[in-house]
Amino acid sequence: MQATTISTDQASKWLEELRKFGAIKNNVFEAKEIADNAAYLNRLLEKEGFKVELWNTPSGKPYVYGELLFDESLPTVLFYSHFDGVPVDQSQWDTDPYSPLFKNNSDKFGNTAEALAHPASYRLYGRSVADSKNAIISLLAAVSSLHAEGIKAGMNIKLLLDGEEELESPHFKTTVLAHQKQLEADLVISASGETHQSGLPTIAFGVRGILMLDMILHTARSDMHSGHFGNFTPNAPFKLAKLLSEVKDENGKVLIPGFYSKVKPLNDNERNAIHAVPAIEQQIREQFAIRHQEATGTLQEMINQPTFNIRGFQAGYVGEKASNIIPAKAEASIDIRLVDGMNPDETYDAILDFIKTKGFYVTENKPTVEELRHFGPVLQIKRKGSFEALRTDMNSGLPAKVLSVVTQTTAEDWVVEPTEGGSLNFSVFRELNIPLITLPVSNFDCNQHTHNENLRVDFFLRGINIYRQLLKLTD
Repeated sequence: MQATTISTDQASKWLEELRKFGAIKNNVFEAKEIADNAAYLNRLLEKEGFKVELWNTPSGKPYVYGELLFDESLPTVLFYSHFDGVPVDQSQWDTDPYSPLFKNNSDKFGNTAEALAHPASYRLYGRSVADSKNAIISLLAAVSSLHAEGIKAGMNIKLLLDGEEELESPHFKTTVLAHQKQLEADLVISASGETHQSGLPTIAFGVRGILMLDMILHTARSDMHSGHFGNFTPNAPFKLAKLLSEVKDENGKVLIPGFYSKVKPLNDNERNAIHAVPAIEQQIREQFAIRHQEATGTLQEMINQPTFNIRGFQAGYVGEKASNIIPAKAEASIDIRLVDGMNPDETYDAILDFIKTKGFYVTENKPTVEELRHFGPVLQIKRKGSFEALRTDMNSGLPAKVLSVVTQTTAEDWVVEPTEGGSLNFSVFRELNIPLITLPVSNFDCNQHTHNENLRVDFFLRGINIYRQLLKLTD
């Protein structure tokens, strides 16, 4: 199969549309900005023939729903993506994050025509142009260009566009269940995220879940003088660090009993897909100056295993604020990446049991003075949120058909991942018995979530052409 490509006129039109979309501020913490983006999408989708609805949430940040239904006999695919973004620190950006601009590899600014003439050399810089406004625009460009050429889609198309993804989509499940009838589909495709670090086109058949915790160890009512009370008052950072050091062994294996017991094993096809992924471990070690990786094996193998990560640790004061105290409190922020088969509640209970076997009194609230006197040190644990992982059989029905179609759209090899590294709150689709795959199109070095976020123009064009062939659903 030879994939047809989008015309230059269509490419120019939609690249400019992405610049316009990227110019709308979209800080996920600002409800008005998210509503402005939703209004833009409402107008754009209606212009392209979609039936559109805005679904409000308690936060005032609506979901955008759109549908193009052609024929009941065709399969129906629900495309998910998001249009919110993380806040920006303007001082760290080389350009205005909400005035998307083209620059080439020599840092020379250019226009749309120049970018399309040399797509591998130009990037568009701006907040959310890669995560994930480009995926929405790429999909709409594919729909529009097929329509302009008189080519019929081979599926009914539904869109669910999220304005709170950067906050772990707190209203996602309730929104989906409230509109369950409208969202009926044969397959969900998540159109967001980055391609594999090799730069090859990528498709994944699962997403990880997550469990997030804050652990706050309290050892006394207040900090105390290290000279007068040293060796007498328990040191909170030492005690919390010792506990956390006992969670994993020197090879990165989590030592909490039962942590791995519910992990669903990979089948032969999934293991073969992992082994076919290009090796990039040495490249990553060199790029980030890592002498020894924590665990042995490939990155793709590790992505299909759960993790226990300390994402932050805080106690006392350092630098110019350092003081001769014995800190009475130490705090760690934890994320546990879950894989298919793991239940967040069971994992949480296993962590609590492990902590209690180490002699700690555990509470959800800040301990009282009486609790400190009778049970201290006291470990306060705040559960911040969680959801399950999800994995789809890559050889079943419509997912297998999509895999066959998209992997023929380019001359390049494809990276096929049983599970992608990110955590996305899609477990509700398991309840609804709808399989899910992810189809990211952004370049892997897009500076997602940080300053100078960018989108390579050749990746944008490749994404449109992949979606074009996918929408036809022929091989």
